[in-house]
Amino acid sequence: MEAITFLIGISGFILAFLLRPIKGLFIYFVGLFWYSQYLTVSIGTIDFTVSRIIILALLANIFFRTRLVRKFKWNLMDNLIVAYVFAQLIALTISGNVPVGAFVERQAGSLFDTILPYFAVRFIINSKERLITFIKVLIIIAIPLAVAGVYQCLTGFDPVGFMTKHFAWGYSELMTEMGNRIVPRLGFYRAYVTFPVPISYGLFFAGLAPLCIGLWKQKIWEKLRIIVLFVLMLIGILSSMSSAPSFSIAASMILLAFFPFTRFRGVFLLTFFMCFIIFIHLCSNLPFYEYLTRFAFSQEGAYYRINLVREALFGGMTGHWVAGYGYVGFGPGIFENIDFNWEHTDFVNIYIGILVRYGLLGLLPFLGINILYYRCLYQAVKRTLNQADLWLIWCILSTLIGWNIAMMTVSAMDQVNTLLFMLIGTSCNMPYIIMMANRLRKLRKQPTSEQSLSTVNTLTAY
Repeated sequence: MEAITFLIGISGFILAFLLRPIKGLFIYFVGLFWYSQYLTVSIGTIDFTVSRIIILALLANIFFRTRLVRKFKWNLMDNLIVAYVFAQLIALTISGNVPVGAFVERQAGSLFDTILPYFAVRFIINSKERLITFIKVLIIIAIPLAVAGVYQCLTGFDPVGFMTKHFAWGYSELMTEMGNRIVPRLGFYRAYVTFPVPISYGLFFAGLAPLCIGLWKQKIWEKLRIIVLFVLMLIGILSSMSSAPSFSIAASMILLAFFPFTRFRGVFLLTFFMCFIIFIHLCSNLPFYEYLTRFAFSQEGAYYRINLVREALFGGMTGHWVAGYGYVGFGPGIFENIDFNWEHTDFVNIYIGILVRYGLLGLLPFLGINILYYRCLYQAVKRTLNQADLWLIWCILSTLIGWNIAMMTVSAMDQVNTLLFMLIGTSCNMPYIIMMANRLRKLRKQPTSEQSLSTVNTLTAY
């Protein structure tokens, strides 16, 4: 299987290097979402997945075959992204539960899966036209995955499950064990196809559903097609039979319903949320989040997540707040640490997972990144001149807020983690994208000279 993975990776490498970057991004998505991330090729001391091979070609294409680098401007988000990487390295060095070479190799793999895709999007998605193409490509990629998920949900058979025995990093045994432990819920099996777990599969579609609706006002697809694709995304969510994706899409849909009140969005949403919490506390002696467990498919799993947060914040991090415990927790490849004796070792919360492994050194930059991409989207909102642009920004915001809520109950893994960083890069570019869309719109309305027409062509050129 390694030889097949290598051939697919090299084919994707050549295509991603020779095609225009926006089409190279499509090739990257094919390798990322259609081919398992646990099938690797060993090159030196690093295991390369197909997507890791393709991202190198895509960046090489950007640097050596385009002028995109000249238009790139380094900003605060880029500083935070780099700081996040170095903070993790420093935290792991301080915790000292892993040999330096081992964690450098492991962090290098994380770099290929998150930071490099982030910068690829920062370079490529710098116009509204390319942003629309980016969303359309994701939706097209998702269609066969949704169909395969429905098949697995109804039959329990994963069409690509035969590849599991070739997984690297010890995941062949783990995935086989997890597959044996997955039992039907409400009479249906839990779909995951090429994703590591059903929750990641569901979160992928929960993120794409609002983006699909974002095309409603863009006049690029007929309304019926968008409705059909949106329903398909919802079916993908349901096929996972997981609570976190359901909470994610519910939060996103509630936020989209508030779009007509965007003028009062900040005050209205904050007031609504605070009144909801106060109402729950006045009517019972339980915190409001206890009630959310009653909507989960597994109440046992929901209470595990609550108790994980309690253990982390009320004594579990004592003596390790600064740099964390290092590589500990559930899953293969986790190094031993005699200081770590928690009852809860499966970090089903992205924020707790980062805190436990990297301490506040890792968590604070990550929280800063989250705050900053919301600020970027807010800046883009202030620059909008029409409802179509505002609606698109609102849908991207809905995806990220839905994921932020869901990831309090699950860590972002593999493809979802990569897509999260790509959406962060997209959000970072949104103020510039809206500014250029406004300028282009004005020039198209009043092309008074050959110079104006030349400017229009320059702004729309790839």
